[in-house]
Amino acid sequence: MRLCTVEDDVLLHGSTDGAITGLLRLPDPLLAGRAKLGNYFAIVLFSMAMEGIAFFLTLFVQRSWHYSTMHTVLAFLPMTALLVACPRASDPLQRRFGTAR
Repeated sequence: MRLCTVEDDVLLHGSTDGAITGLLRLPDPLLAGRAKLGNYFAIVLFSMAMEGIAFFLTLFVQRSWHYSTMHTVLAFLPMTALLVACPRASDPLQRRFGTAR
């Protein structure tokens, strides 16, 4: 039995709308059922907000401060480095100190 993947659904329907509902219908759903659907919805909303902030901050830096494209990229590099390094550093810290108090 071959299960339909997200990529297949995107190719067939042109969007990921049916992909999420398709994952919920699987025998062992990847989204862990409807109990955690609110959590995933909040994560998606937060991610969309962060992408919007990054986009409009880029426009602000280029139009208001008259930075070139290269200067804007260089200005965002420290933030990008932190966004890459912090999750990698958080796993060993969480294992060492734990999450419960």
